[in-house]
Amino acid sequence: MDLVNGISSHGKSVGIYSSAVQWQNIFGSSNACTTAGKVPLWYAHYDNSQSFSDFKAFSGWTAPKLKQFAGDKTLCNTDVDINWRP
Repeated sequence: MDLVNGISSHGKSVGIYSSAVQWQNIFGSSNACTTAGKVPLWYAHYDNSQSFSDFKAFSGWTAPKLKQFAGDKTLCNTDVDINWRP
């Protein structure tokens, strides 16, 4: 949270890219550091679905801001991941 607060103190927007599994692998629990839930969450689930219906709350986040729903797609001859937000 020191990093998040440092970025915010300079007037910059900040968010976190993670899944519950990634969070657990880094912090030892999917419910660790619940204060992180105060910033927007961007998560990946490559299910080709532009919805948050698959999201399960973790570590203070009850809803995400963005979802990366498809990976390794070619756009303009470049490999990209595809994101969605309502």
